[in-house]
Amino acid sequence: MTGKSGTVTIFFDIVPAGNVTRATDQAPPGIAPQPAPLYDPKLVECLARGFYALRYRTASESTQASWTFKFSP
Repeated sequence: MTGKSGTVTIFFDIVPAGNVTRATDQAPPGIAPQPAPLYDPKLVECLARGFYALRYRTASESTQASWTFKFSP
């Protein structure tokens, strides 16, 4: 990552049980991706993998969400 800068947005789905079932840098249909994101496959894989460990409160329905990480040298 030395010298790289930019953003990576992870889009993820949370099911009613509170766990994450999908985490990816690919925007779902109807959501425009951010301009010129930082693309590093290993970084994206690492960030997405971390979302699967997250747990949220239970809910009555599924939720789609996203989080943007900003990197700078």
